[in-house]
Amino acid sequence: MFMSLPGPSARWIHLSAREIHILTHFRHDRSSAQGLSKRARIILLAWHQKTNTRIHEILKISKTTVIKWRDRYAQATDAIRALLDTNCKDAVLRAKIKDVLTDAPRKGTTPRITGEEKIALVGLACEPLPQPGLPFSHWDNELLAAEAMRRGLVKKISPSWVGRYMAQAGLKPHHMKYYLNPGVDVSNAEAFQIPAKTICDLYRDAKDLAGQGIHVYCVDECTGIQAIERLAPTLYMKPGQIECQENDYKRHGTVCLMANFEVATGKILAPTIGKTRTEKDFVAHIQQTIVTDPTGSWIFISDGLNTHMSEGLVRFIAETLGIKDDLGMKGKLGILASMKSRKKFLEARDHRIRFAYTPTHCSWLDQVELWFGRLKRKLIKRGSFTSIEDLTEKLQEFIDYYNRWDAHPYRWTWAGEPLMI
Repeated sequence: MFMSLPGPSARWIHLSAREIHILTHFRHDRSSAQGLSKRARIILLAWHQKTNTRIHEILKISKTTVIKWRDRYAQATDAIRALLDTNCKDAVLRAKIKDVLTDAPRKGTTPRITGEEKIALVGLACEPLPQPGLPFSHWDNELLAAEAMRRGLVKKISPSWVGRYMAQAGLKPHHMKYYLNPGVDVSNAEAFQIPAKTICDLYRDAKDLAGQGIHVYCVDECTGIQAIERLAPTLYMKPGQIECQENDYKRHGTVCLMANFEVATGKILAPTIGKTRTEKDFVAHIQQTIVTDPTGSWIFISDGLNTHMSEGLVRFIAETLGIKDDLGMKGKLGILASMKSRKKFLEARDHRIRFAYTPTHCSWLDQVELWFGRLKRKLIKRGSFTSIEDLTEKLQEFIDYYNRWDAHPYRWTWAGEPLMI
């Protein structure tokens, strides 16, 4: 037990080692309220035998405030000692000391509107816009205040008070975020569960399939990669200063990267970097991929983009597999009649080269999307490229480096089963 000597007209302050530790934490913890931090300093300075006048000079606060909190802590000494005698946990002692150094709840002013009026205001904020006489896309505090008074929901209210009540209700009229209607029922076996489980099974078995000579690759395009050149040099970080990048830039155009992500190893095979992603581009990309092992078996995991189920792709796969059957006519009959019929052909399990398609709006199942995220973070987001050629060269260098040093299979834990019932 530690003890201080009293200063003139000052209450004695006795602190244990545990109290000193907790008060010091409050003193330095940036997440603590400023008032709590200052009051902890008052108590610690009092324990260091500082007079009220001296504490007032050090902290630049009124002597009345010093006396108030010094007296309050001294009065709570018996209760704190009782807790210490029980050998309580630090969390319990910390809560007690924090309570001693916290302002008592104040009565506050009379509410500006009643509870019923608050409920009516919240209900108004949840009404969709536009409405007759309200040609706006969304609510804001000013519009809510005006409309609430016009409808007689409240007699008088300002936009600032509307903002306070919205915050209390957890409403943010000024905020909006996008969502994507999945367009597929996750409980539907044919539309979601079966294709999702098929892909997850391929991820699980990829290494065994590779041992059998079956290549499992995720394929997709990363479109609109901009060749942006910063108009001034980047100021690189140094002690005490973060990296600073010029805000203004010059555009040199965009490229599209088509990439194959090998599930078993995590490597990128036969990437295509070009200006477009047309049906012909995708067919050429698949062709240059298969050339790396012309007699091998291939499974490509892809999303359901129309160019991934095109007439050209069906004809190329049929020719490569030596299929002589009549493929029909696009839009009219046979295998080429529709995307559904073309998809069925491309997914055929008896084909040496086949595709497995993710469900609608579920391209997140495609592992190459994870790799694209890595590419954007590591190179594209903060890169500066002087031309399309420079961007293309740096993309290829990144892929070469990744394949040599960083490539690894992703740990895929989801098995295609519903996460919630």
